[in-house]
Amino acid sequence: MLKRASISILVMAMLVLAACDQAPTPTANPVSEADMSTLVALATSVAAASEAAPSAEAQQQPTAAEASPVEQPATHTPVPASITVTGATETAAGKITVFWDAIGDFPSGFKVVWTDVQGLPTFPENTNLYVNDANARSATIGVETGKIYYLRVCRFTGDGCDTYSNLWIFALQLTELTPQGTATQGAAATATKTPKPVTGATATSSKVIKILEMKGGEDGKAYIKWQSSYNPSAGFKIVYSTSNQTPTYGTDPYFYISKNTTREAWVDGVQGTTYYYRICGYTGSVCEVYSPTYTYKFPGNTPTPKPSATPDGSTLSITSIADSAPGAVQVTWSASGSFPNGYKVVYSQTNPLPTMADGYVYVDNESTHTAVVSGLEPGKQYYFRVCKYYGGNCTIYSAASTFTVAAAAEESGFTLSEVSNVVGSVEIAWSISSNSANGYKVLMSATEPVPADAYLALVSDPATHNYVDASTPEGTVYYRVCRWSGSWCLSYSNTLAVTITAAP
Repeated sequence: MLKRASISILVMAMLVLAACDQAPTPTANPVSEADMSTLVALATSVAAASEAAPSAEAQQQPTAAEASPVEQPATHTPVPASITVTGATETAAGKITVFWDAIGDFPSGFKVVWTDVQGLPTFPENTNLYVNDANARSATIGVETGKIYYLRVCRFTGDGCDTYSNLWIFALQLTELTPQGTATQGAAATATKTPKPVTGATATSSKVIKILEMKGGEDGKAYIKWQSSYNPSAGFKIVYSTSNQTPTYGTDPYFYISKNTTREAWVDGVQGTTYYYRICGYTGSVCEVYSPTYTYKFPGNTPTPKPSATPDGSTLSITSIADSAPGAVQVTWSASGSFPNGYKVVYSQTNPLPTMADGYVYVDNESTHTAVVSGLEPGKQYYFRVCKYYGGNCTIYSAASTFTVAAAAEESGFTLSEVSNVVGSVEIAWSISSNSANGYKVLMSATEPVPADAYLALVSDPATHNYVDASTPEGTVYYRVCRWSGSWCLSYSNTLAVTITAAP
């Protein structure tokens, strides 16, 4: 069974940057051995269309394909298209399978391009792999452990690329980090709330945690390193605040590090902002011991909101945000003025003033005042703005609005049923209103009547609607299937109780 990228490959970021946006000049990005041990997700995976594509939300089914060494010339003029990298999986030592969604026409296939130098990889300047199947939605590349990689997928035209995907940043390493409540300045409400901790003690005679150093942060990610005299049973919480000098789990936002041997991580922050950090040993329900408070100011100047109007008189205002589907919301706005190149709906889980460097959906029709933003993490708060897109940039922004995406729940029409209950060949099957583009996760528990995180298997083919459990022994167990985004569950089927019987 393949290990998902969330375990073996820690995705640092997905910065949605369209092909026609000007790329910054790549610069060297040396990474120390210590810095490479943990990398935290910069942002939620975003499914954003390219500049040339309309804001359609339709997605084609991902189909795995082997890369071909023979490049085929284009047979006709390509039409507008968009590509979105959705995930990655370690399939063997030093081998990564990259997955993407694509909308449009791809007669000459794709190029997967990557580099270990900070910037936007391009073809033919950077290392690349040719995939000549227009229906391919995955490819396997070889990388080295201990390096940060910057990857994009592009549409191949026969002699170059004319459309690029979002930027996907990853590193092949073993540390597992799970960010929770990654809101920044003044947004503690985005953190998961739990009961007040039993104690606020910073140390005991046998259990001591201390933050050793913090550095960096010019790009919104700072390095933090700590020491601990023990390995907490459920890992660590990095609790932080911009106002509370003794940040506390249950009151303030936090990052969650589930691997209890981890001693370093990357954390989000806003430039020019001072943060107070404490790291606690987590038991699974409470923090049992805290480090002393560590104060750190992110380098740079605090960003200021751009004006909502300029001399051209145009203004924008978000009028509503509502859930539209699992992991998706519909944003509606009003506009006054001229918008010949349309709009961009920009959004972020961590940046209170999102820009195109975060996630966005492009709307090229001036008269369209609504867009669906998908690929969002259920139950999390996001920041949204709408901007006037002109000359390759956002020139006017609406005020920022916040919205918490509906938590993952049982989806109507997503029905799980029993096919066979014989030990060694227990088969379950499901029906669903629309296929899950990134497949399904099968959950099973012998103790939880409604299994939530009891991972059993990943069914990567969206068109496959059954699973055979060959390993669970006799007895009553509970199955559940979730619509998988590539990073988290978007919705669930009903829970199915199956009494597994002995083979005749």
